[in-house]
Amino acid sequence: LKVMKYRSYRLLKEEIQSVSWLANAAFDIPGGRLLTVTPQEFRNKQLALKVRLQHGDKPIVDTIVRLNNGGNFLLGGPPHEGGVLVLSISATAQ
Repeated sequence: LKVMKYRSYRLLKEEIQSVSWLANAAFDIPGGRLLTVTPQEFRNKQLALKVRLQHGDKPIVDTIVRLNNGGNFLLGGPPHEGGVLVLSISATAQ
């Protein structure tokens, strides 16, 4: 998290799910948000994930992300309780 220049961090929640190909993993995010992650493709040791963050029926993020198998990425920005949420998303294909 050093790349993000915030003064402090606090872990609000940690959750791990196993999911089949093209099935959704759904995560309740603080502030009434929902994060849905769907594995799309595994090629050249990289995973493609469809990532959708929404607040109610309103999509905030809807994109495809590629990361190395076992890697992670940070998704940040939604305001929450005077700060911002930083979501760390990782995936490993087996």
